[in-house]
Amino acid sequence: MIFVYALLALVITFVLVPVLIPTLKRMKFGQSIREEGPQSHMKKTGTPTMGGLTFLLSIVITSLVAIIFVDQANPIILLLFVTIGFGLIGFIDDYIIVVKKNNQGLTSKQKFLAQIGIAIIFFVLSNVFHLVNFSTSIHIPFTNVAIPLSFAYVIFIVFWQVGFSNAVNLTDGLDGLATGLSIIGFTMYAIMSFVLGETAIGIFCIIMLFALFRIFTI
Repeated sequence: MIFVYALLALVITFVLVPVLIPTLKRMKFGQSIREEGPQSHMKKTGTPTMGGLTFLLSIVITSLVAIIFVDQANPIILLLFVTIGFGLIGFIDDYIIVVKKNNQGLTSKQKFLAQIGIAIIFFVLSNVFHLVNFSTSIHIPFTNVAIPLSFAYVIFIVFWQVGFSNAVNLTDGLDGLATGLSIIGFTMYAIMSFVLGETAIGIFCIIMLFALFRIFTI
């Protein structure tokens, strides 16, 4: 079934890209390139700003299918919630810039607070309502040492989700750099998840991987 989820994510993205990208171009939802930037980037002017919708839709659709068939799919539900939440922040930011003609978009403070809010909700669902059985201890690699954090674990969750999201955003460019790094990251997460027996998390990582592969053929 893992192969089926991977193939489904890939096929959905391949179908959506030729449909959505031209639509966004016709609606002039394009990227503006600053004149002081590299000249090699000028040819990318007009690249659809909301093109990430194709990948988000693929991830959502495939994850919903996986939730139906995977045993103990709560981790997928939680990770999908975070993905949709952070994706929605990006969509609103782009919408304000492109549609509302406000070059500022969401302020850094607004985005930061929204990201923290999503991370806190993730913590509450997973560790307060016990939607999943995540450990609240930090295990030191290659040792038997585990540091229990209890409710202080929320600080770690916020740092992890907000920090990783912004780290990817800082590497984002017009050449697939962020996608390439994300694929490397999700590959390792998938391997670790399957090795540790966290099949649902591994499946979600595979879905992310194959949904992102399409960008290299655009």
